[in-house]
Amino acid sequence: MNRLKPGRCLRRMRCRWPGYAWRFVVLFEDLADVIGISIAFAGILLSQLLDDPLIDGIASILIGLLLTAVAVLLVRESRSLLMGETVDADELAEVKALMEKQAGVVKTGLQRSMYLGPEEVLLQADVIFENALQADEIAGIIRQLREQVQQAYPHYRHVFIEAVVS
Repeated sequence: MNRLKPGRCLRRMRCRWPGYAWRFVVLFEDLADVIGISIAFAGILLSQLLDDPLIDGIASILIGLLLTAVAVLLVRESRSLLMGETVDADELAEVKALMEKQAGVVKTGLQRSMYLGPEEVLLQADVIFENALQADEIAGIIRQLREQVQQAYPHYRHVFIEAVVS
């Protein structure tokens, strides 16, 4: 998660990488603040120099339009995080392959994931185990799976595995 993956454009990385998205949002907000202050300064200055209060009103309207545009972009950027953005499908496929390599695992079923923070992911996976396994063996395999996933993907802080017997 701390490194850019090859083959992805900047726009897609910004959408798929919440830590980067929030840095972009903060930078964008600050830039909009500077532009708004500049418009206000220019509007007041021209209004005083030209003795025309209409210029100040136009500057106020421009600032309002700028704030509206910033609000729309911020909603678009943060909506997926507020609604529980999921991990990239390629990464989930890698986690599934990692889990299915484990002895005693027949198949990994439905996987659900959600970003809880920029470096914190919750993963819930249904894992189908062999019929011959005992409960304590399944519990040991689940511990190993959790450790393997968290070792390979440290940002998976919460890994919940639902045992399903075929």
